[in-house]
Amino acid sequence: MTTAIVLLCLLSASPARAHGALDDHLAVRLEGRKAKLSASLPASSVSFADTDRDGLLTVEEVRASRPALLAAGRAGIRLESGTGDRPTRTLEDVIVPPGAAGAQVQYVIRAQWPSVPDEVLVRFSMFAPDHDQLALLISDGDTAPRGGVLTPEVPGARIRGDAPAEVPAPPLWWSGVSHVAAGLDHILFVFAVVLTAPRARAVLGPISAFTVAHSLALAASAAGLAPAIPAWAVESGIAASIAVIAGAELAGRAPRRLWILTALCGLVHGLGFAGALSESLGGLSGWAGALAEVTLGVEAAQLGVALASLGLLAAVRASLVHRLAALALVVVSLGWTVERVLGA
Repeated sequence: MTTAIVLLCLLSASPARAHGALDDHLAVRLEGRKAKLSASLPASSVSFADTDRDGLLTVEEVRASRPALLAAGRAGIRLESGTGDRPTRTLEDVIVPPGAAGAQVQYVIRAQWPSVPDEVLVRFSMFAPDHDQLALLISDGDTAPRGGVLTPEVPGARIRGDAPAEVPAPPLWWSGVSHVAAGLDHILFVFAVVLTAPRARAVLGPISAFTVAHSLALAASAAGLAPAIPAWAVESGIAASIAVIAGAELAGRAPRRLWILTALCGLVHGLGFAGALSESLGGLSGWAGALAEVTLGVEAAQLGVALASLGLLAAVRASLVHRLAALALVVVSLGWTVERVLGA
């Protein structure tokens, strides 16, 4: 019982929003003479806007400092052609992730040149003392998406023209693995499924159904076919799906067609992930190759969680432990559901 109480305390202290934006990065998508740039930066990069010095930015702080934030973005995030020409910036915005406060600030910039440039350079100079590198994602027409890293020592990169001059970054699929590892929603959902069907053969169908539905939701979002659902509703549905599956195990009434339920949950989780990616990349159009690679990382990580969960449950066969684990999942996921609904 003590173990269950400790588990509840640890999980309750975890962040309620699991499908947040990607880690600090700068994404550039080039289409002919146009460019769209999305930069998710730590709050410390614009510390002047953090008036209460709590390391987080609220919507009110961003609104109050908007002119200064835009000026900092214009000076610190630059796109140039190979001849040094800067494009016309047609749209600029600065936002914080959904919620009462965020640890990141996001710049969204649209720009265009009078004609298609043969070379395009990006330069970044908004590093903070605790922020010494920035992941770079590049998409240019039909070429495969590329990655790199910007640092204070190498603050710029050629993103069209000769071979990019950026430092190699981890492959994009690793972002998918990191997304699952950092989001308790994914981990607890897979654990709840395994808890309900604690055998490799029995769990294969539900996990596969979840994977297919998750990927379809992501693809539909990228194609602009997914319905516009508020982020709070998606996040609440994700938390509630954990409670439903764990509650069925607690009641001793495992669904006969569990794969149908997990497929529906996969659609909800996929919409949540798509929303986070769209929030981070400034839209999903043009990122199909990158999305496929990130999705592979997500699914590989989920399979790893499922195998680990099967091993854990095989080692602990006591039915009381299984029921306590199901109870912990129900309590925590219902708490998340309530918190997300109220946070809307």
